[in-house]
Amino acid sequence: MNTLSKEDTMEYFKHAIDLESSVIGQEQIIEKYKNIAEEQKPALNLQPLPERQYVEKVGFDFDFWFLTALDAMWVIIALTTLMVTSGSFAFFCFIVAAILIVRRLLKINKVVSDIHEASALQTQYDAVYAAECEKVKAANDRRQANYDIDLPKWETSNSNMLFKLNASLANSNELLEQYYSVDVIFPKYRNLPALTSIYEYLASGRCDELTGPNGAYNLYELELRQNTVISQLNTIISNLEQIQQNQQMLYRELVQITQNTRKIVGELSAIRNYTYAMAEFTALNAYYSGVTAANSSAMAFYHAIF
Repeated sequence: MNTLSKEDTMEYFKHAIDLESSVIGQEQIIEKYKNIAEEQKPALNLQPLPERQYVEKVGFDFDFWFLTALDAMWVIIALTTLMVTSGSFAFFCFIVAAILIVRRLLKINKVVSDIHEASALQTQYDAVYAAECEKVKAANDRRQANYDIDLPKWETSNSNMLFKLNASLANSNELLEQYYSVDVIFPKYRNLPALTSIYEYLASGRCDELTGPNGAYNLYELELRQNTVISQLNTIISNLEQIQQNQQMLYRELVQITQNTRKIVGELSAIRNYTYAMAEFTALNAYYSGVTAANSSAMAFYHAIF
């Protein structure tokens, strides 16, 4: 394990903290960007075809044929009676037969008329349905055409943005691994909560070295056991205020990450078209310019010391 002076150790820790914070911040930004981009992805919302209307079925139903059979039976009876008798009763039978025949003819005419009306109305319904279908199909064709134009634009912009964001994150991760590879920091403490607490111990004078019974590692382990500090980053992020007193540097780093992410998310959420580039976003560019500057500063210190 490499040994540095206290001043160089603090400087080394500060750059490691900046790199760790940068990685966490970039990961958050990428995750948020993916969610926003997915929400803004063009959607093909085609209108459904209208529901077709049908006229209630009209025709010669069972009741009609049943009543027709009854009328026919009474007409046969009346005509039979008329042929075998005469006088007033015969005349009555004639009247009954005539009434039944006329009533049935009128009913037939009414049913036929209803059938014609229903057919005409169904023709109207079919014409309206066909016209509505044409309108919907025309609207869907326009939506499909716009979708076919917008989706490739979104895919290209999204792919380019993710490529740049992931490339920057990969560069930061690579630099961080290079930083840790010189073995100044014990692997267990290569995380943001440990780095910030140990840096505070050195900066405040509570410790002058990393190892040994009075070293920063030992003090950090003691405070972990006493629950004075918290090492689980997920727990800390979900309840940030609980570390404000005892882990001030970590608190400041996470607050800054949150503020940067919130500002960038607000900017990305304002995207209203499907063709965009990283250069269009002021807050995003300012953040990544800061990332580049921090990486350059870390590399300059790295090469100067190692």
